[in-house]
Amino acid sequence: MIKHLLILASLLITFNVYASAGWEYKGKILPNQSFTKEWLSSDNFEEFEEHFKIETKDCWTSEKYGFTHCKSENFRNNPGKYFGKEIKDLDPIKAWDRYISLAVSIDAINFNQPHQIKDHGYGEGIFQKIDGVEMFYKIIDEVTTEHCMELAPNLSGICKQSYALWVGDWHGGSIGYQFEAGIYGLFELENGKEYIIPLKYFSRDYSKPNSYTRTVALDYLESLN
Repeated sequence: MIKHLLILASLLITFNVYASAGWEYKGKILPNQSFTKEWLSSDNFEEFEEHFKIETKDCWTSEKYGFTHCKSENFRNNPGKYFGKEIKDLDPIKAWDRYISLAVSIDAINFNQPHQIKDHGYGEGIFQKIDGVEMFYKIIDEVTTEHCMELAPNLSGICKQSYALWVGDWHGGSIGYQFEAGIYGLFELENGKEYIIPLKYFSRDYSKPNSYTRTVALDYLESLN
């Protein structure tokens, strides 16, 4: 009897680990490409700032090379506030020779991409290798739909589910994996279409370990309680 109970407990633990490893949508695991983040080059956010005329008032100047670079820290940390306001639609925008997006349409997601459950030192998450690039994400914690709505106050839709995630990809060489923690929400818009929306990112500091943004996210979630 005790042996059977131990086996059952083991199976339950295994099931719970699997269930919490990735974000499920209608019984399927959302792949890594569902969750956009700022590229290491920041080019994707720069394109959105330019395309939607988002004010870039946070500037720094390189005296050595003689140029000034400006960006919007608020947009890059709190993109959810800009959807439905400055970002008036969720369609991908043309950039260079392709289209890029911040919001990811559920209809555009390929759920058939193979994935593995791996541990990157902070619990098990979803690992994939797509077009030669290693990607990984892990659920940090669930976020209430009420707070999810607060993070996107201008978006005409309903937040159905939200999580804080730890998202990373491999950049090779001495750079290795670069992780970023953020809050994402599954929204259903008035037209019935569903999107994964990046709502909030937590500050990156490349002088600190990859776990830094995860710690900042945990502190933020704790402050909500």
